[in-house]
Amino acid sequence: LIWTIFASGLAVASDGIELSVDRGPQAGEITLDWYGLQPTFEVLRSQDAASARDPLSKIGETDIRTWFDQPPAGDLFFYSVTSTCDPVVDGDSDGFEQCDDCNDGDGSVAPGALERCNGIDDDCDDEIDEDFDMDSDGYTPCAAPPLGDCDDDAATVSPGAEEDCGGLGSGNGIDDNCNGYIDETCAPCDPNDPDSDGASECDGDCDNEDDLRFPGTVEQCDGVDNDCNTFTTGNCEVGDECNWPGDADVCGQELICACVLDATGACTGSYMCTGYCNSSETGDVGDGCLANQTCLLDILLAANVHACTQAPESPGAKHGGEACSADSECRSLDCARICSGPGCYYCLDYCGSDAYCPASSTVCWLGRESDNMDGRCWLTSLPQIGSTQIGDTCSADAECDHGFCANDAGMQYCTAVCCSDADCPADYTCSLRGDQIDTSYVYSPPDSTSCINTPDCPTGMICFDELCSWLLTETTPMCLADMSGQGDRTAAATSVRQASESVSRFVAATRTVPLVRAANCSTCGRLVTA
Repeated sequence: LIWTIFASGLAVASDGIELSVDRGPQAGEITLDWYGLQPTFEVLRSQDAASARDPLSKIGETDIRTWFDQPPAGDLFFYSVTSTCDPVVDGDSDGFEQCDDCNDGDGSVAPGALERCNGIDDDCDDEIDEDFDMDSDGYTPCAAPPLGDCDDDAATVSPGAEEDCGGLGSGNGIDDNCNGYIDETCAPCDPNDPDSDGASECDGDCDNEDDLRFPGTVEQCDGVDNDCNTFTTGNCEVGDECNWPGDADVCGQELICACVLDATGACTGSYMCTGYCNSSETGDVGDGCLANQTCLLDILLAANVHACTQAPESPGAKHGGEACSADSECRSLDCARICSGPGCYYCLDYCGSDAYCPASSTVCWLGRESDNMDGRCWLTSLPQIGSTQIGDTCSADAECDHGFCANDAGMQYCTAVCCSDADCPADYTCSLRGDQIDTSYVYSPPDSTSCINTPDCPTGMICFDELCSWLLTETTPMCLADMSGQGDRTAAATSVRQASESVSRFVAATRTVPLVRAANCSTCGRLVTA
């Protein structure tokens, strides 16, 4: 697409693509908007049309269909926008290839899909939740708090609206501004400010005796409504206490609230916010940890997924598998003795694949314990590591170059922990259908039937605390050999209904596990999701 922009006006050649080019919003700025093509765009700019298609004219790339540019001084500029989409790839198996699908990694998102109330453009029309603003006040109940409409049938009710006190000044019995309080600024209210925080009851102060609580202040993670808006709740960060009564404050986006277990495996009643991680290496939420955090917590029964925690001191620079003499030297703050004899102290860190072990001569070793499987960065010269490569036959874990001998459909061969197919050799798939360990942990569904003995329960369940419960198993993603009849559906495909259709030979059913209980456990420092 070539867009020709003049200083005195705008002339656009669109090649059939919906687009707009405008000046602003800042002085000297050009705003480019377009509709079509997915998923990543490269923006190019030049002072002649031919060069505007030259990759050397690239000024940036974006995943959204808007670009703000500050062009150099001149009377004539040429822009081009190209897409990196592949017109033959349908990554989520929803029937729409990359160039038409606004999210080719989510099979529930596609042109013409049902728009849901979830803050996402499900039907790829560049609008979010457009079918759910029933009162046309510009707000929907789908938005994340505190921007959700608390009454989508009343156009006078929305976040930030004025509280309607009526002709008598005593209110109307409605939470007009969607802050969780009704007629808070209406009579009778105290116009005085005894706590000197700058707000009175008539200004909406929800606690006129606490100078730390008033409208507009920053909400804290303390179980208290600091800003006098009960909908601003996602305020807790990694390491903060959570599970406050009434969910007055909850963990922020992409974080979870988990219970710390004691030495017996029971929930201590101490809850903390954490984020998933593959290693302590600094990275995005859900993959690595922030610079002041470490990936030291083990989330039980989570398929080699771990959790970040606030570091008690500044982490060191050494990676997992490197020799150390003190915890402070390690990025994970964990210097452990893992063999006998002198010089047997090494930095220990979790890993999701070899890609998370940057130290020289290290691999992601997959350890098999009585009720857990975890990957750890391991020096190849250390014990528990053999020389047999992935795919070659084995009879024991210690024979394998990643420390794990898999039993796959009656065949035993060495394998490795993985995060995606890219971590595996050709003709192997990253799958959860590998070895499993029966653990001492059970899950009692909300609709559990009562029992006295295990025979009283449906097949596959056990009787635990007089409730029919599932005995949970632990596994981890590992590289498994492709097999005859294996499907080609990948993760996020919506049309997968059985394991034979999936390339990974695994289909997961959605299950919310509010709490995992342990019959016995000997390891501290572990978490279960609340």
